[in-house]
Amino acid sequence: KEAAIVQEAAFGLLQQDWPRSEYPTIVVTNTLSWPRTGMVKVFIDKALLSIGQSFQILENGRSPVAAQLWKSGHDGNWWAFSVEEMPAFSWRAYTLKVGAAEEAYAAPVDTTGVLETYGYRITVDPKRGGVTSLWSNAHQLEMLDPNSEWAFGQLIHEKLANRWQLEQFKLTDFERIGITDLELFPGTDGPLWKSIVLRGSSEIAPENHGVEIEIRSYKKDHLLEFRYRIRKR
Repeated sequence: KEAAIVQEAAFGLLQQDWPRSEYPTIVVTNTLSWPRTGMVKVFIDKALLSIGQSFQILENGRSPVAAQLWKSGHDGNWWAFSVEEMPAFSWRAYTLKVGAAEEAYAAPVDTTGVLETYGYRITVDPKRGGVTSLWSNAHQLEMLDPNSEWAFGQLIHEKLANRWQLEQFKLTDFERIGITDLELFPGTDGPLWKSIVLRGSSEIAPENHGVEIEIRSYKKDHLLEFRYRIRKR
């Protein structure tokens, strides 16, 4: 709590040095003692930017950066954009231009069950409900055990016969059921990542498409992200 107060006070002092613009401005700070490159997530109200509008996020008001919808919401949406080589103990301003000529939206991808980016070639088996092959392009190496009982990233429903075993810090009487027989749906192919989507239902989420798994493979990094959404009964 005290650290948050100090952070808020520091940002208050820095605001007088931040540039002013006729466009909405996003200021990113690097408070660490080494240069950093990575992805920033920012919430933008729908009054400023809605899904379906073309836009650009410009570094220092000039150079467009890669941006993509990260998560949608009711009042606004979370957008992700890349930050390259920000020096230590520094800040950088990004302006949002809505209606710019270039769009930063993701196009749908096919549903072949294979997803390939700079880092990995991923094979998804909807019958098993997860990833069955993870090939590293950099190391030319298969990273998964083909004989594994479970698929990588597969959602597992664990049932306990009793709870007293947890009080004894052991787990001996249980049943694990993998959520299988999912359907493949188009993911997205944007500036930051490509994705593929699995949807289905299970005992704990019996509604149609009550279970959703989105697998994202980032284009510039050796990074995978699994996003799970469940509507429990």
